[in-house]
Parts: sequence; C-alpha cells; structure tokens
Amino acid sequence: MHTVIHTGGVAPAERFEYWRNLVSRTLLPLEIVSESPADFQGEMRSTDFGAVQLSRVGCSDIWTHRTMKHIRQSDPELLQVAVPLRGHGAVVQGREHVAMGLSTIVVYNSWTPYSVLTTGDDEGAIRGIFAMVPRAMLHLPEPVSERRTPWVFSGREGVGALLLGFLGHLAANADQFQACETTRLGATVLDLLTMLLARENGTEVSPETRQRVLMARIHAFIHRRLGDPALSPEIIAAAHNISVRALHRLFLGQEHTVAAWIRALRLDHCRRDLANRRLEGKPVHAVAARWGFTDAAHFTRAFRTAYGMTPQAYRRLHLSGHAGA
Repeated sequence: MHTVIHTGGVAPAERFEYWRNLVSRTLLPLEIVSESPADFQGEMRSTDFGAVQLSRVGCSDIWTHRTMKHIRQSDPELLQVAVPLRGHGAVVQGREHVAMGLSTIVVYNSWTPYSVLTTGDDEGAIRGIFAMVPRAMLHLPEPVSERRTPWVFSGREGVGALLLGFLGHLAANADQFQACETTRLGATVLDLLTMLLARENGTEVSPETRQRVLMARIHAFIHRRLGDPALSPEIIAAAHNISVRALHRLFLGQEHTVAAWIRALRLDHCRRDLANRRLEGKPVHAVAARWGFTDAAHFTRAFRTAYGMTPQAYRRLHLSGHAGA
C-alpha cells in the first residue's frame, strides 16, 4: 500500500495543520510542533513492505513529541528507524540524547515517551527515511526488545551500511516493486535490523537470519559491481569468504542462478536507461557497456529474449510517446 501526504496543494495557512493531522494518523499518535507554521512545507511517501512501513520524508523544521497520553491512546509496539539524508537532529528518550546526522541510523521505540528535533541544512532542507518495524517480528531477547533508550549506529560500515543502503534503495524505488516482492523485501529489513541490534548487544541470531543477511550482503555487492564485466560467481564468493559451491547453494532457493540473476539485473537497468528520455542521445552499445555487456550482438540477443524486441525498437517505442497505447 502506498500513501502520499503533500502540502503543495493546500492553502499556506492550512498546510501545517493538514500535515500534523495526517502524519499523526498515518504513523502514530504524535504531537508535531513548528516554529513557523505559516511557512511550513512537507511531503511524505509511505509504502508497506510486508510488516515494515517505510517512508521517505521531506519537510520544514519540526519537533515531534510522543507522550504517555499518546502511548495510552495507541501503542502498536514499534521500533522506529530514522536515517537522515539532509539536515540533522536529535532524539531524546529515556533520559538519553542521541544526535542524528548523515550516515547515522537511530533506532528508538514507540512504548517510551520521546522527542525528536529536526533542523534543516544550510539550504533549510530536511530529508530522511523512516521505517516502522513491529517489535514482535524481530525475535530479539528480552533485554534487547525491552530497551527504553535509543540506539545510534554508523551507516558507513558493516551491517549498518548494508541496512542504510537497502532502506535507501527501497525508498527510492518503492513504486517499482511488485506486490509479491514487497513482503520478501520487508523480511530482509527485519533480518538486517535484527542482526544490527543483536551485534550491538552481544546477542546471537539464528543461523537462518545469518544466512539471509549474507544473501543481502551478496545482493548489495552484486548491485555495486553490476557494471563490471568481470563480475562472476568466483569474484562474489571470494569477496564473502565462501566457496563458489556454497554461493550456488545459497541461490538454490532463489528464482535465478547467480549468473542468471546478474544478467536479469543488467538487462533491467539497460531497459530503464533505454526508456529514459534524458539518455536518448547515449548509443545503445554505450548503455549496454555501462551495465557490463561488452558484446553488442550478445546484448541484443539477450535483450530480445527478455523483452520480445531489440533494444533499438524498445527505445523507439518508449520514447515515441506511444508506449502502452
């Protein structure tokens, strides 16, 4: 399910109240305060990925408060994951104060009162990703799941970097996933967050969770290296300290083999570029090379097999304005 809240079409005098009411109903009962309500602007796009609700938010400076009154009104027992993209802020919960900045992940809970202050960057912009995750879905031991103060993690390395990158990818492409994919993608968010919290507290996670997190690492590695023609099962396995045989075993439960998945991803990126009017002047062979295809004839055959037409015909169809007619 997709939900969009945008103040652009609302009269300026009514924008903040409109935002405050809708955000509180969409997320959780909250009190939202602005020092300049007359100048307020905001946009939030939310998508359900199974049990995980993911939102991409941009707005003017605000303070958000969740009090005991709000908690008594409704508490679905959620962990809230905040990833700032522009601007900075702080979370105060359980007498602890943690700063939010670029490349950080802050996790706090819905069952303890909190305050969140966000401030724009030099251009006055606030942008961020916000995920809400049911506590019960994480299968964490009680000392972790009952914690009443926030966590802050680096998004520059390890599982934190993997989670930050994955949330960013989901938020940026939320409208491109099919309904059958969203639950599986949400499950990956649950696994990554479970691993992140468990490691911070020295807690073991299940072998199944470790394996799914390894798959997420492998998927992220493939996405990063997709344009490298040399990308191969051998390189992927070596980068993750596993054997090629073990890598192929991991993909047994997937829709594609390793090589087939790489090829499908490359073709999909080429397809998107060919339909992108801003790249209309880029030759087809250059589009193919950008995504790791070094043989133009091989690329054309693979593209025709996947999409039923040549790359040139696909581009003409989608840039002519008659696609889908």
